[in-house]
Amino acid sequence: MSIIDLNSVSALYPVIAVENPVATASDFEALLPVERVFDSDWYVQLLSPNGALQLGLLRFDHDSMPTNHQTHASGMLVTVDTEDANGVWTSLNGRFEIVQPLRDEEWGQRHFILKLNGGVLVDVVEMLESQSD
Repeated sequence: MSIIDLNSVSALYPVIAVENPVATASDFEALLPVERVFDSDWYVQLLSPNGALQLGLLRFDHDSMPTNHQTHASGMLVTVDTEDANGVWTSLNGRFEIVQPLRDEEWGQRHFILKLNGGVLVDVVEMLESQSD
């Protein structure tokens, strides 16, 4: 049995520690249909129009972060599942730094990884038809 009753949870979303939440939020707004529902120099909350997507961006050195954890986010990806990775890829027009170009994986994914302000990595993924061996 879990400690938290699901009926008492109103949302579950990641908060990513970055140097400049406002700049990183601007990148997410350019990439996804999200809007700021809270906006300050130390924290930005993003929400999609249908409320299904939420993301928090926190300045890594803010007082709300424990001192021994005040560092930039690393070793994580924000994954965006899409039906058209090719279409997203061709629409980028050099807007973001690409750290992994578009490619097909043997496990049935087409994807690429880009880097936003603050070093946040976004993996844009399209699931392909099952591939037979």
